[in-house]
Amino acid sequence: SGPDNSFLRAMTGLEGLPTRPYEISARVRPNRIGIELADAYLAFGEHRIDVDGAIAIKEGLVGTDLSVDLRGPELLNVALLTGVPYLPNGPYEASGQVAFDRAGLVLRGASASVGPLTATANGSIGLGGNLGDFDLDVSANGPDLGSLANFELLQRLSGQAFAVAAKIRHSGDTYECESVEASIGQLNAFVNATISDDASAATIAFRGTAPDAQPVSTLLGIGQLPEGAFSAEGSVEMRPGEFEFRDNRMQIGGHRFGADGVLSATPLRNDSDLRFSAEGPDLKQL
Repeated sequence: SGPDNSFLRAMTGLEGLPTRPYEISARVRPNRIGIELADAYLAFGEHRIDVDGAIAIKEGLVGTDLSVDLRGPELLNVALLTGVPYLPNGPYEASGQVAFDRAGLVLRGASASVGPLTATANGSIGLGGNLGDFDLDVSANGPDLGSLANFELLQRLSGQAFAVAAKIRHSGDTYECESVEASIGQLNAFVNATISDDASAATIAFRGTAPDAQPVSTLLGIGQLPEGAFSAEGSVEMRPGEFEFRDNRMQIGGHRFGADGVLSATPLRNDSDLRFSAEGPDLKQL
């Protein structure tokens, strides 16, 4: 412990490390796979990390199993120090079980909060030869979607409460989003999707409802939609050069729309076969 942690700048190369009192403490003892930590903690000013568990040495990190708890008064300070962009502001806490197996990192009961925002994660993240692959159950919720990051899309939805839960995975060259349930304000949506790494191919099945179409208009950044309850469902398959719509239906108030078939994305090619329908009480409302 000491009054000034600036000596760590030379050791770690972290030039943005603020000058703060520091304290490091742990009980360490050997075990059959490496070492065991008990009541270990590292504190820089008001930022603190607590760790308990085993660190495997004989097998690399395979077999490591740790309980980790982090907390501090301002996540923005961590973002500035690590160079990680787009982190929200506010006091933060995070905890969970972190383990390593031969495929990579395993998270159990991981949870985090930043101000009023909360998130959870369980699953695996590939390392080494499996780098880039993951299989996670995740969730997040908060009172203001616009507070997540300074992206144009999110800022359009500033002030809207949100909640999302999903199973997401990446293996080989494909992302999968399974059983995605999301709410933004009064808009509720359910999505299943597979997307290739280069986004050249995707299949997306969706269903959504809202008591009025305003959240959809805001989300898409388009002009005012007709008044009335909103609902939509269907699926879209994107392939190189074309889109295939399957049983796509949308209703806004008394207006109904439908689309089925194939639409070419290549100009002047006469190979589209798309059936489109629309009906409603007043064309001027569109």
